[in-house]
Amino acid sequence: MKDIVEEAIDITQGDAGVTGTNTAAATWGDLWDYQVPVGIGLVLMPSHCFSVYLESLSEAEANALVEIVLRDSAGAEEKTILHPTLYATLKEFQDVNLKARLNLKEPIKVFEEQHIVIRAKSASGIDVTGGSSESYFDLEATRIRETL
Repeated sequence: MKDIVEEAIDITQGDAGVTGTNTAAATWGDLWDYQVPVGIGLVLMPSHCFSVYLESLSEAEANALVEIVLRDSAGAEEKTILHPTLYATLKEFQDVNLKARLNLKEPIKVFEEQHIVIRAKSASGIDVTGGSSESYFDLEATRIRETL
């Protein structure tokens, strides 16, 4: 019988399966899209933290609204995980007491090939793919997999 293994992980912009896209000014756009690998499941808990640092297309720190959505593998259905939130409340990475929590009503299961998408809306657009871009994020999750 295979065992189920639960592991605490951090999803960041540098992970395999994460793609980044710049956003245009004054419109909602997908910044990062993480597709859960085959054979892996995730659980997002109410206590999990999310932090993000955004740089605008003009290379200044961005002023934006940020949200996280869960999409099915076909991109046809979408569920909001983190409702639109002021960027200023999400940019703490160090102090665990100040980091933003997902504050979900209940744990959310994310199945293989589903997408966790970080979206933003900014007056000047957001740069995540430029050579000088300093935009980055960290999302806590619990990875669930079966042993071999």
